[in-house]
Amino acid sequence: MPIEFQNRTGQGGFTLTKNGNGGGFDIIQVSAYVPPGASVTPSVSVTPSVSVSVTPSVTVSATPSISITPSITVSVTPSITVSATPSVSVTPSITVSATPSVSITPSVTVSRTPSVSTTPSVSVSNTPAPTVTPSASATPAPTVTPSVTPTRTPSASITPSISITPSITPTTPAPYIGQVTKGGVIAYILQSGDPGYNASVTKGLVATIADISSSAIWGCQGTTISGADGTALGTGNQNTIDIMAGCAEDGIAARLCGDLTEGGYSDWYLPSQDELNALYTNQVAIGGFANSIYWSSTENDANTARIHNFSTGGQFFTGKVSSYYVRAIRSF
Repeated sequence: MPIEFQNRTGQGGFTLTKNGNGGGFDIIQVSAYVPPGASVTPSVSVTPSVSVSVTPSVTVSATPSISITPSITVSVTPSITVSATPSVSVTPSITVSATPSVSITPSVTVSRTPSVSTTPSVSVSNTPAPTVTPSASATPAPTVTPSVTPTRTPSASITPSISITPSITPTTPAPYIGQVTKGGVIAYILQSGDPGYNASVTKGLVATIADISSSAIWGCQGTTISGADGTALGTGNQNTIDIMAGCAEDGIAARLCGDLTEGGYSDWYLPSQDELNALYTNQVAIGGFANSIYWSSTENDANTARIHNFSTGGQFFTGKVSSYYVRAIRSF
């Protein structure tokens, strides 16, 4: 139940209301006589408490505690001092989700309207309406962009080094009759059954490219040359050696061949009867022969030696003092 209090003069007063079951009272109305020139200065104190937590989902709890303590002093005559200190506590619970910025603007309005009634009627209206706008600034947790430096497996560039050393075995063409080689021209190639034939090795006779004489004698007429009577293939070299050793005459057919150096070779000799016949058989391929008679190194007796007619193909013996053509050969 409200309890009213008035000044003795009837000017000014205040009304109290019982506060629950305790011994306190709440002031619900204050009236006072305020002479002209009097001032009312309410004192308002606002202490907002703002807590901001951002991790990384931002929740902002703002619990401003607002305390309004208006201090009203009324001077009247007679002197009455009224001190009213109501305590107003406002605790709004504010949850703010900010991503990435937080803006908090709680609106708090405090209305305080003390009514002062006097007789004569004096009305004092004091309506402080403070608007509290706590500024909450939330600094969100920084956005972390991890810097990842990937470790790459190096890209291997393989350039194969290929070294090819070709093994080249030069193919030497098989010797053939008429081939210019070995200091002259191939005149004959040994066949199976010939003296000195070897199936694994090509052997034969090489003739000088041209005749070395057209009018040489055999020499040593009336003298038998020991060992100079070979007729078969392969005997002409030994015949020549024996003739040069047993006949000292200059310019004879055997000596012209034995002393010859031709095409880088010095092992030339006068062909035997069968060797001279091989040259006759292949004379076209060999080339350079005259249609005439050629000496062989085969001695017939002390006065005669064997000859071959390249015009007719005939083989004879004649006196050692006769002059005929000479063609030298060598073996390979």
